[in-house]
Amino acid sequence: MKFLQDITLGQYMPQDSFVHRLDPRVKFFILLILMVTLFFIEAPLKFLLMGLIVFLIIRLSKIPTGYVLKGVAPFVWLFLFAACAHFFFTPGRSIRPFPIGFVNVTVEGVVNGTVITLRILLIIVLSSMLTLTTTPLELTTALKMALSPLKRFKVPVNDFAMMMMLTIRFVPILLLEAQRIINAQRSRGINFETGGLIQRAKKLVPILIPLFNLSFLRADELSVAMICRGYATGKERTSFREVRFSTPDFFALAAVMLVLPFFFL
Repeated sequence: MKFLQDITLGQYMPQDSFVHRLDPRVKFFILLILMVTLFFIEAPLKFLLMGLIVFLIIRLSKIPTGYVLKGVAPFVWLFLFAACAHFFFTPGRSIRPFPIGFVNVTVEGVVNGTVITLRILLIIVLSSMLTLTTTPLELTTALKMALSPLKRFKVPVNDFAMMMMLTIRFVPILLLEAQRIINAQRSRGINFETGGLIQRAKKLVPILIPLFNLSFLRADELSVAMICRGYATGKERTSFREVRFSTPDFFALAAVMLVLPFFFL
């Protein structure tokens, strides 16, 4: 259960860095560009270039690289599932000594599995970097900007952005509560590391039930706090801190736009 402590997605780490000072709308736009680009690249050199860009973003954020990579560990099962699904079920040229019985691994499967795994890995790291370098209030501002065209269709953009922000912020809160429940159950003698698959699944029940109760309690407390502060749906709200496009934002966007054509050559 230690993996719960390693999840960085949804958490914010304050630092005085170039990335932290960027306009949240610029960061959100750059994230979208890089994530969309990931779905169009397959060549190893292009993945290497994307990896270098992600590494540069991490260095400019002054967040320890090890801390960011540690946040990837809880998603290893997702990487394995994606890779195996392609390794064993993609038709094509078999790799020796396969096929063995009904098990077959193909060249095309290995290539596709590796590409999909790298895409998922980089998307998780990029998403983590957005939340690690952007406060919840800034994230709300960025989401409002991204969804603002939907206002023409009478979509409640402000409320949707607020819901998304609250959902993101609930991730670290629920993980912290889950870790507390796990520690409490361990103090009562429950060992989560022993037993078969079914036994381990049964041991999750004393964690999930209290966690559901606590999540509803937290949501109720949050709703009361928002009502007490005058929050109302469908109303325009002002910001305590106005965000403005600055010179560093221009350079960040220009750098991404200059590199972008190399992915489509």
